Amino acid sequence: MEGNKNNCEICGRNAYEQNRCIFHLERKDKDPELFQEKLNEIFEEKSLERYDFTDFVFPDGAEFPDEIKKDVSFLNAVFQGVVFFPAAFKAQSDFTGTIFRGATDFSSIIFENVTIFDEAEFYDWVDFSGSIFRGIVRFDHATFKESVTFESTLFDDDVTFHRSVFVKSAHFDRATFKGKADFSIAIFYDYASFQSTVLQKDVGFKGASFESHAGFENCTCKSQADFSLATFKKATRFDQAVFEDEVNFKFSIFEDFLFIDEELNHKLFSQKEVDFRRVQFLKPERVFFRKVDLSRFRFLETDLREVNFIDVDWYRDPRKSKRRGVNQIHEEVSADPETNKFDYPLIAQVYKRLRANYEENLNYAEAGDFHIGEMNMRKKGEKNVINKTILYLYEFLFRYGESFRRPAFFICFLIFVFPLFFMLAGIAPSEKISGNRIQESINYDWDFCLKEFKLSSEMWEDYKTCLLYSISSMSLVREKPYYPSYFSGYVLTILEYIFMAAFISFFILALRRRFRR
Repeated sequence: MEGNKNNCEICGRNAYEQNRCIFHLERKDKDPELFQEKLNEIFEEKSLERYDFTDFVFPDGAEFPDEIKKDVSFLNAVFQGVVFFPAAFKAQSDFTGTIFRGATDFSSIIFENVTIFDEAEFYDWVDFSGSIFRGIVRFDHATFKESVTFESTLFDDDVTFHRSVFVKSAHFDRATFKGKADFSIAIFYDYASFQSTVLQKDVGFKGASFESHAGFENCTCKSQADFSLATFKKATRFDQAVFEDEVNFKFSIFEDFLFIDEELNHKLFSQKEVDFRRVQFLKPERVFFRKVDLSRFRFLETDLREVNFIDVDWYRDPRKSKRRGVNQIHEEVSADPETNKFDYPLIAQVYKRLRANYEENLNYAEAGDFHIGEMNMRKKGEKNVINKTILYLYEFLFRYGESFRRPAFFICFLIFVFPLFFMLAGIAPSEKISGNRIQESINYDWDFCLKEFKLSSEMWEDYKTCLLYSISSMSLVREKPYYPSYFSGYVLTILEYIFMAAFISFFILALRRRFRR
């Protein structure tokens, strides 16, 4: 077929057909040999500063030289079939708006400079596995309609997939990102895999949507990771993933299965904070934190009542012994990074939900720790002085009903101290006492302790008598050998009964909570 001698309406070259040159003619059956011949002439032209293939329509089987050493532009070009790309792009390469209709193989290619695939469309599978990108890479608004793989790909500089669309599976397994990686507002309609991926600088999935399964198993991120506002609609796994800097899941939505397991990494998910604030778990019973150190996790305004916590570690004050320390959440010991304040009511809400979770799963000891945390936050957030004082006393005397040791201590204290008060207040023998029993009244001066004190056998006998009276008063025995000599003694008797009843009740309650099954 002979070419038309008119000029191409796009580039001014000799027209081949339909006022188009061989490069811009859109027919699939145009002469591939002529196209290749003319394409080779472009690469042989030494005077060109750059290669401009804007709006070119490449037929199936088009070939390029082994290396392209000058800047090259494929702006809005169309590749109608399989294309054999060079082994290396030495200068900048621009594929903005390019359409790839056939299978595209970029595997093991080296891109030495800036590479741009903005708004590119891939209609068949794409293979970038083993490729090396030395410069900045952009895939913003790109669309991958079939599977794409970046397995073992090396990105030496920043790379962006902002608003990219992955219709089929996307594989970034074992890829290495040495610069920043941006997947913000990207959409993954099929499986997204980042297994064993290494991200050395910040990575962002802010607003990304994972419509199918997502896998980040054994992924390593050495800088900040941002998953805020992301949506995970199906199973998502972070098994053995390690984040060495902050991780942000704030406002994310998990609609199905979430599994985070760090058994092989000694429970280390992140060396710094992990932000799960305001996260929605639509199926919380399918959310699992297994063998994870949660001491740096933030869960403010996230409902954790049905989430599964399996052998996890919470924050514990290293200054306190194992017996005295309790499980705490990170929000209690670290202020909100945005306001630098503690929101005590919301922190108390997290504790309340955790307590309900652990009680439902029969973990009463840990549930008690979270109840203590909840009450501590209520105490710190209470503005009414009277209520605050009551909470302080409730903590000091009973540890909010979670300690059986503290009531036991005060029970023993009252048993052995109240007889001293009865010795001072005075008790007298009952008329019903007879026989050889001593019937003298016991009444010591209030200032005896200020004098030179010396314990005598008589004082010891009086103490034992008052101890007997104290125990009989607590046991509500009707016939008592002694009774108070003065009104103050009756007041002490009533106070002793009230205190002992309270401490015994809280002792039994705490003991039952601690050891029930």
